[in-house]
Amino acid sequence: MQTHPELAASVQKGLENFSESKILPTCERLQDALKGISIRRGSTVVVHALPASGGYTLLSLLLVEPSLEGIYSAVLGLGDYNFSLAAHLGADLSRVVTIDPKLKFSERELAQAAFALLDGFGVVVISGGIASLNSPRFSAKARQKGATLVVVENSSSLQGISYRIKADLRLFVARSSWRLSNSVSSGILTEGEITVQVLGRMEHRPGRQAS
Repeated sequence: MQTHPELAASVQKGLENFSESKILPTCERLQDALKGISIRRGSTVVVHALPASGGYTLLSLLLVEPSLEGIYSAVLGLGDYNFSLAAHLGADLSRVVTIDPKLKFSERELAQAAFALLDGFGVVVISGGIASLNSPRFSAKARQKGATLVVVENSSSLQGISYRIKADLRLFVARSSWRLSNSVSSGILTEGEITVQVLGRMEHRPGRQAS
């Protein structure tokens, strides 16, 4: 297990490697889904997902390439997110940190932690509830530090999506289809497709669609 000084040094090294690029590195599968759309450092990305539509799969794909390039990510406020999915898709979980949901911190306390983590982490993922406490302040700090802020908003339908969080890029996970791995008992989904609709900052409804 890494000590705090070792972790700080490792985070700093990742930041140094990251500092030259203005674009968040993305894995090939995510690039295919986004069809050439880049995620810029310092931007706020909101992931809107219908229940069981593949939103956490998209999130996991977002974490893969940064972790492999030495960039640290933090995930806060998503108590039902399964990190084993990110590992299965290729993420290095030694560079993905979270706060144990069993500790029962309030959203305000998690917001304070997330705000501090933007100082040194390349990607910070938070729930819509946390972001709504002060989304302009989160976005301003992400822009200042060159970190990518990812906000996960659970939505029951595309028509009912909330725009309470201002974003540079919105990703609407419309649907997904997956197949189990060799053994049904493994419970691991290994092959499939997600459909992502992309909305830019100046657009007001889902436009470009990729899968």
